[in-house]
Amino acid sequence: MDAQAVANALNAFSKWPDADEASAAALALADRLTSEAEGNARLRESMDAREVTNALNALSKWPDKEEAREAALRLAERVSSEPQLCQSMEAKHVANALNAFSKWPDADEASAAALALADRLTSEAEGNARLRQSMDAREVATALNALSKWPDKEEARKAALRLAERVSSEPQLCQSMEAKHVANALNALSKWPDADEARKAALRLAERVSSEPQLCQSMEAKHVANALNALSKWPDADEASAAALALADRLTSEAEGDARLRQSMARGPWPAPSTHCPDGRKKAACMKRRGVWRHAWAGLRSSGARSNSARPARLPTRWRGSAGTKTGTPFSHAMY
Repeated sequence: MDAQAVANALNAFSKWPDADEASAAALALADRLTSEAEGNARLRESMDAREVTNALNALSKWPDKEEAREAALRLAERVSSEPQLCQSMEAKHVANALNAFSKWPDADEASAAALALADRLTSEAEGNARLRQSMDAREVATALNALSKWPDKEEARKAALRLAERVSSEPQLCQSMEAKHVANALNALSKWPDADEARKAALRLAERVSSEPQLCQSMEAKHVANALNALSKWPDADEASAAALALADRLTSEAEGDARLRQSMARGPWPAPSTHCPDGRKKAACMKRRGVWRHAWAGLRSSGARSNSARPARLPTRWRGSAGTKTGTPFSHAMY
C-alpha cells in the first residue's frame, strides 16, 4: 500500500472505531507508520498534507491506543519540522490536524505541531491571512476547541483570539454555527475569559442561545454542560445570563426531550468519587455521565449556585429572577 492507500484505509476504518476488526486493521497500519524499516520510513515521509491530515484525523479516533498515539506523533514531527508541509495545509486540513493533536495535548510532538499550525493562523503573510479567513463555521469551532487544550501557550492564545475576532465581527459565520459548534466554541473561548476578543465572541454566541429556541433545544447533554460552564465565566454579562437561564429552563422542563436531557446528565450533582461504576461496556457510559454533569454543575456553582444533597440546586444569585424564570426556581428533583 502506498501513502494515499494507507491514508484512505485509515480514514475508512475510523468510521467504525468501536469495531474490533476495524481497530485491529487501523492499528496494523499505524505500526507501519512508526516502523523504521526502509519501506515504512519512505511511506511516512511520502505523505502529502492531505494524506497526513486524513491519517491524523483517523488515528485520533483511538487516542488511548499506543500504536495510534505513536503513529500520530511521528506524523506530528513532520508537521512541526517541515515548513513546506505545514504551509501547504488548507483550512480543513489545519482544523482537522489541530483536532487530532488535541487528543494528546501533553505530548511534546503534538504540542509543537499544533503551535506550528497556530502560528499560521496569526501570521499576516498573504497565504496565512487567506487561510484564517477561509475557515468555515465548523472549522473555526474545531480549531478553537483544539487550541483551548493549550491555554497557557501564547501561540494558541493568539490564534484563538484571531478566530474569536471573526466570530464576533462576522454575523454570517456566527449564525451558521450549529449547536455543537456553538458549545465547543463557547467552551474554548472560556479558557481566556479576560481577553476582550474572547468575551465579545462568547457573548455573540450567547445571544444566539437565548434568542433561538431551536438552537437551545438541539443541544445535547454535553453541549449544555460545556455551554453552562463557559457562560459562567462572564456571569455579569446580560447575554451570558440570558443564555444560561435559557439552558436552565431546559433542565426544569418536563417536555420529553428535556426530561431525557436530565436523565442523560447523571442522577445527582455527581456521584461521590467512591461511587462504583459497573465493569464492562456500561462503565464508560457511567463515567461519561459523571463527567458531563460534573462539568455543568461546576459552571453553575462557580457563579454562586449552592450544592446540598438534601435539596435541589438553585440558580446562581446573579441569574435568579431573570426573564423566563421564577426567582429561585430550583432544578427539578428528577435530576437527582
